Amino acid sequence: AGEKVTVQIAGQKKESVTASNGKWSVTLDPLQAGGPYELTIEASPATEKKSKKKKQHFPVLPVNMSRRWGVLFLFLYSCYIEPNRLIVRELNLNIPNWDKSLNGMKVVLVGDLHVGTRNVPLKRVERIVNLVNKQNPDIILLLGDLDSKAIVYSKIPCSEVSKQLANLHSNYGTYAIRGNHDYFPSGIISPIYKNANIPLLENESAYFIFNDKKVRVCGIEDIWHERVHPETVLGEVKEPTIFLSHNPDIFPQVPSKVALTVSGHNHGGEIYFPLLGAPFVPSAYGQKYVKGYVVENDKHLFVTSGIACLSHFRLFNPPEIVVLKLYST
Repeated sequence: AGEKVTVQIAGQKKESVTASNGKWSVTLDPLQAGGPYELTIEASPATEKKSKKKKQHFPVLPVNMSRRWGVLFLFLYSCYIEPNRLIVRELNLNIPNWDKSLNGMKVVLVGDLHVGTRNVPLKRVERIVNLVNKQNPDIILLLGDLDSKAIVYSKIPCSEVSKQLANLHSNYGTYAIRGNHDYFPSGIISPIYKNANIPLLENESAYFIFNDKKVRVCGIEDIWHERVHPETVLGEVKEPTIFLSHNPDIFPQVPSKVALTVSGHNHGGEIYFPLLGAPFVPSAYGQKYVKGYVVENDKHLFVTSGIACLSHFRLFNPPEIVVLKLYST
């Protein structure tokens, strides 16, 4: 193949030779009668063609296979890795109704511990307490859902939970409120906080002095269990006030004289897609108060996404301890 063939017979010379299936064929004009005839066949070597280097190809997974591996990775990560992470989120907030002498006060928020659920054994509570203490907080605010049912079902002794919480250290006190998971079974949450020497604020306030200035911390009961009116609980707001509500849906009713409202409850949606938000939020306001810093009508709210995950999944929304440094506007 690839050779040039010349055929000559009876004075006819043909170079138009074709090859098919390894056989050569040539078309000649009709020969006159007579003979004999001389047949000559000459073949000249074909010019060598330079062989092209074959490109090296790396194996590529089919698109469908890549998608399946991606989905599997996200499933495993959101089920077994992210729920067990723990980050410290630090923010500086400039808030109204806050005295300049209080600037730089460090407030640590811990929400939705749900002690005894899959990702929050007693050992993890100890780790959380140690990490909170490392922040050197001025005050620590526990924003509800210690979870009485989970503690009972996990058979973790209440005395052990109290022992861990009693190890929380702050310069001016630790304060707690109830969440919607802290009511039933009854008789669990109050003794835990009492034995840990942590005030449980149930529609009441506590006060402390910071840089010779009186500061108020006011906590309310959970709005899914009790009808609560913030204005009634707060009364006249004279001092710089931090308002604690487990559920952020109360925020529109909070008086404008309150410096800062802090909440939990929503777990940040547990699964939270950037730009899109959370597929499910247990709030009448949808994504509005799902997590993070909210300023509305010159009022300020911070919602922590908390620690636990009741769906067993967290994605793009790791468990967090929040450290807020407060400054006057």
